[in-house]
Formats: sequence, structure tokens, C-alpha cells
Amino acid sequence: MAIQWDCNGNDDQKWRYEALGNGYYRLHNVGSNLCLGIRGGSWDRGADVIQWECNGNGDQMWYMPDGGAYYPMMSANNRANGGAIDLCMSIGGGRTDWGAKAIVWDCNGADDQTWS
Repeated sequence: MAIQWDCNGNDDQKWRYEALGNGYYRLHNVGSNLCLGIRGGSWDRGADVIQWECNGNGDQMWYMPDGGAYYPMMSANNRANGGAIDLCMSIGGGRTDWGAKAIVWDCNGADDQTWS
């Protein structure tokens, strides 16, 4: 599962963005070359964000609006599977401690959903 940690410059914290068009990206981890996705391809609130083999599925597509240094990362998976709400990558419970896991949750503009 993806967790937040102090920035240290290691490859496990570096991501390569693959543009998919229309503001969507696939994120490849530099250290593992795995993609950032949602456990089991789920579109449920609270599902874990993990890295796993790149497969082209919607749970590995992230919408990032242009402009600004900080933005939400919205999962394409929810809308693609008929979901009525947008889910964004979040840190569960808005926690700020090391090791807190990344999940998907209703997009709400909170700080725990803002990425750079």
C-alpha cells in the first residue's frame, strides 16, 4: 500500500507521469516500475491506494487538473464504473504522521487530498 513518509529522495518516492490525454495520467514508480492504482480495482470509499503491475485499467488512471503547484488526484475508476461521485487520493483521516496510508475518498478539497 502507498503511505506518506518524510521526503528522502529515494527512488520509491519518485514517480514518472505517463500522459494518457484529457488530463489523465498513469504514475509509474521509478524504483519498481509498478503503477499507482487502487487495491483490487475497487471504486469504494476507503479502498487502499497501492502500486502494482501496470495494466491499463481505470484504477491506474488519475486525473490531475492543469495549473498550480498543488492539485487533487482524482481516480478515473469510479466514473468509469458508473459511480456518481468523484474519488480522490487521500490520506486516511487527514492524518499527518509517517506511515499513514493513502486511500480514495470523496473529493472534498481538503489538505490531505492536495498533492504536488
